[in-house]
Amino acid sequence: MPWHTIQSQKKHEHIAAHQLSAIDGVQVFCPRINFERLSRHGNRGKVQVTEALFPGYLFARFDYTDLHRAVRYCPGVATIVHFGDVIPLLPDQAIEDLRNLATEKTDLTPIIQIGTEVQLAGGIWTGYEAIVTGFIESKQRVKVLIELLGRMVETNVTFDQVLLPTCHPMQKE
Repeated sequence: MPWHTIQSQKKHEHIAAHQLSAIDGVQVFCPRINFERLSRHGNRGKVQVTEALFPGYLFARFDYTDLHRAVRYCPGVATIVHFGDVIPLLPDQAIEDLRNLATEKTDLTPIIQIGTEVQLAGGIWTGYEAIVTGFIESKQRVKVLIELLGRMVETNVTFDQVLLPTCHPMQKE
């Protein structure tokens, strides 16, 4: 049986994966990643987020002739990806390579270097953008430059207050 690409409803990859896996004869692969970002309103600082590696998509292995209707109308599924009458099939090796590269949940740990532009998440500087200028390893602190009242001011913050200003790794900023 070949692997198919399934388009989920917006932000429903996990729901579609769960519902599809309950159908006999359907195998599901929905790689997910963990990463940090500033909370929606910025008042909670950093939050850990788990999202689909491929937003809006997952993979399912099933016999198209027998199960395409059950898959297509499964809760959380928008459609089985197709181009006109052509349904692209994924080789087993492609899915195996994806499984090897990204386990079911992959952590993305950003590397902070001198000169990196960051957001501050925590304390009085929450929401401010800054530039990393150095590290104080013994105190587990980061030196950053912040624009304050039209001047660049250097201050120290803890490592856990520093957040790379990223969105989902697969999205372009």
